[in-house]
Amino acid sequence: WIDTWNNKFEKLGAEIVIPGHGTPTNMNEVRKYTHDYLVYLRQEVAKVLENDGGLQDAYKIDMSAYQHLDTFTDLSQRNIGRVYRAMEFEDFE
Repeated sequence: WIDTWNNKFEKLGAEIVIPGHGTPTNMNEVRKYTHDYLVYLRQEVAKVLENDGGLQDAYKIDMSAYQHLDTFTDLSQRNIGRVYRAMEFEDFE
């Protein structure tokens, strides 16, 4: 998703974005609450992995900057788990 944003989506120059859920928004909001969220999450999970931390350590990542998002309660921990599991094996690809 991050690569698609950086290499394709942002270059479209759209002013309004109609997301799969939520209300129509602008590119700055999408960047801030989706792109930047994912970049931050990957950076924090990378730190956990670099320190030989496990999934339980990853679940302690401070995501409070995003707690105002509608899906935060339902998805925050799930997203941490998914990103951790994906990144855990990236060095082996």
